[in-house]
Amino acid sequence: MSDIPTWVRRGQKVVCLGDDVKVAVLSKERGLGEQFPVHGGIYTIRSTFFAASGELCIRLVEITNKKHRYIGGLLEVGFEAKSFEPLVDDANTSEVEAEMFRARPRSVSAPRGRADA
Repeated sequence: MSDIPTWVRRGQKVVCLGDDVKVAVLSKERGLGEQFPVHGGIYTIRSTFFAASGELCIRLVEITNKKHRYIGGLLEVGFEAKSFEPLVDDANTSEVEAEMFRARPRSVSAPRGRADA
């Protein structure tokens, strides 16, 4: 399992990156009447979990599907988090900037050709 990005949390607004959103359920395809996110749609994360495959997944406030019997039991489908990105607005820009700063390399080199007296 990989680290969970800080933006993947309950209440975070996200935008769907494509129409081919993968579901977090083994051996089932679309066809049980589930609703799926649409490309460009804006959603709110309701919950997060790891699928049996280890993939980070989310469920959305705006989409609530019925539970069906899958390999893991009676479950509501979730969607792979990598199919979404955080919706950035003025309210959370500083948080995103802080995350980018933390991810930068920390080493700083002295300018070349400069000798201290």
